[in-house]
Amino acid sequence: FKHLIKQAKLSSDTTWLELRRTFGSQLAQRGVSLYKIQHWLGHSDPRITMEHYAHLQPGFDEDINKLFF
Repeated sequence: FKHLIKQAKLSSDTTWLELRRTFGSQLAQRGVSLYKIQHWLGHSDPRITMEHYAHLQPGFDEDINKLFF
């Protein structure tokens, strides 16, 4: 793992969890369904996926605009 981190020119203190969260965040920001993210990251409970990634999806806050615009 350390060799791969060095090859990728990442900080030497980069953790597996940081890479996993970055992967999940990037998927959510690109509009990948939360169901797929849950499956790919192996979350047994969909609430975990929702808590960490739902707010990153495109259009997450658009519904609130319906109240004012």
